[in-house]
Amino acid sequence: MRISLCEPMRVSRLLADALGASVSGAMPPLITGLATDSREVMAGDLFVALAGQRQHGAAFVGEAAAKGAVGVIATRGTTVPSGLSLWAVADPAAALLAAAHTRRQMSSARLVAISGSTGKTTAKDGIIAVLSQSGSVAGSQGNYNSSIGLPLSLLSFAESDFFVVELGINHVGEMRPMAEAAAADLAVLTNVGSAHIGHFADREDLLAEKLQLASGLRPDGTLLLPLELRTAVPKRLSCGVVSMGEGGDIYMDKIAMNENGLCGDLVTPDRVITNIRWPIPGRIGLAAVTAIGGACALLGCDDEVLRRGLLLAGERTPRMRMLRIGGRLVIDDSYNASPEAMAGALEMLRYRAAGQRETVAVLGDMLELGKMSGKLHFELGDEVRKNDISLLVTFGSEAAAIAAGAVAAGMPQNAVRCFDEKDYASLVKMLLRETSPTAAVLIKGSAGMKMHRVVQELGRQI
Repeated sequence: MRISLCEPMRVSRLLADALGASVSGAMPPLITGLATDSREVMAGDLFVALAGQRQHGAAFVGEAAAKGAVGVIATRGTTVPSGLSLWAVADPAAALLAAAHTRRQMSSARLVAISGSTGKTTAKDGIIAVLSQSGSVAGSQGNYNSSIGLPLSLLSFAESDFFVVELGINHVGEMRPMAEAAAADLAVLTNVGSAHIGHFADREDLLAEKLQLASGLRPDGTLLLPLELRTAVPKRLSCGVVSMGEGGDIYMDKIAMNENGLCGDLVTPDRVITNIRWPIPGRIGLAAVTAIGGACALLGCDDEVLRRGLLLAGERTPRMRMLRIGGRLVIDDSYNASPEAMAGALEMLRYRAAGQRETVAVLGDMLELGKMSGKLHFELGDEVRKNDISLLVTFGSEAAAIAAGAVAAGMPQNAVRCFDEKDYASLVKMLLRETSPTAAVLIKGSAGMKMHRVVQELGRQI
């Protein structure tokens, strides 16, 4: 990861104080940026030497120097080449969060922090699109949502009316430090499902960690979350709490859905915003438009800004790319997967086919589910059957349990195909041989399964 520092944080003395760093060696007056990967270092940067799973960043200080780094943020006692300054801290990751909090305290921007098991990137990008219709917005990019990515995002933000950040967690103890660094005005929790549950004792443990999103809210801040999670919010929480979804404080009413998406009215505590449209049908689309519209309504966006911004956001939705490959409609949702996201995608596939196309679900392993993996994969088979999927294709050893679950739920055995991991070519050949040239094909799996290669191979062979 690499970012260019925003104007105020480029001042070396200010940055050192924010990091809590003791600097030894020549310190230039200005710093260009921060990089955690020595290959991405640019002239004038500080290299952040973090402990990695395989190697420590300190092993790459020489490479960073060769690329133009002027200093290294590292633990005390780290040896650096002659000519580089050492910015010594107790813990580089914690130092980044401290510096990010300083940046946040310097800004008058209203900050929105978004987390959830699924849908957080869509919500983030959608909120940015809507808010950009009424003011200036700085938002985190790509996968900059971790305990490293979040502070880098904040340290890169130029002063704006709004900051919008995404917070992703994998383990207990990660959320609170990020939430406190962000000091949000509005926290949005899209949902709490099974994503990464393998790193937690159980769903309650995961839910408790996710709810730490509210721990850093400013005194007059608000937590927006699904109605079903409202009772799990600690009573001692001092912020305002607004629920969303059917029966909640914010919900969609008079909903109509078809293969092109959904429309309806967004009901909020103080008004009804009519004629809201979103290009993705089903529960995924409904959850997204409620979270995006609800958050922006709470931030004071007027009706026309919401309508216009949501239309723009729908055009920019990064997930579920709709591709025409030959005569087939290919839904590329290969970025990531969890049981809840898979179920929503299957429903969306059914809507997209509109009863006029054969439906084909190509589903890869869902990773990081731990001891619940077999059960959750098997149960997903029932969702395949409920959505009347014409052909189920599984990819990977874990995903084979989806096929078993689908057959157990009543899906014909001859409507199921299973492939080993990495056998992309054989899978695509089967798709071309055994499916209709006009089929609707969903391709989805965890990022580690690299399901995008199925999309690429399909495009090459047609």
